[in-house]
Amino acid sequence: MPYFKDKTNALHFLDDAVFAHLLPAGSIAITDAEASQLQTPTLAEAKAWAWAGIKTERDRRKSGGVQISGKWFHTDDPSRIQYSILDGKATRASLPAATVLHPAWKTMSGEKTPMTVAVLRQVLDAGIVYDGAVFDAAETHRAAMEASADPASYDFSSGWPVTYAESVL
Repeated sequence: MPYFKDKTNALHFLDDAVFAHLLPAGSIAITDAEASQLQTPTLAEAKAWAWAGIKTERDRRKSGGVQISGKWFHTDDPSRIQYSILDGKATRASLPAATVLHPAWKTMSGEKTPMTVAVLRQVLDAGIVYDGAVFDAAETHRAAMEASADPASYDFSSGWPVTYAESVL
């Protein structure tokens, strides 16, 4: 029997019983059936793991980019900070919408395009809408996962807003 449990019911596996001396003190050999029960997460654990996966996907997608006039603009944290700084400068100076803030802003495709005040505001507005859509998708997945009979196998891969990476596939 390669399975053992210690005093805290933590599961241990050994390729060979000759290594049993490496186990925590008080460990005992258990059957495969007992080991399977110890490996099966509780419903609360399964939900916590699934929710962690959904949150990871949500956070990854926040950097997925926004599309403005056919061009994809970055939405990672450093880009969001740059947009906020530019917006602050444009607002303080009351710059007109056509003012070019940067002549060759690099998009997610590597293409360079002028960053005007108007484009900047579109990027900022689209980012707010996109963040809301990502949040809503995560909450929808959370509710569906919570209602699932088997939250550990809940598939949350669909139903998200499109990212730049998905748009070029």
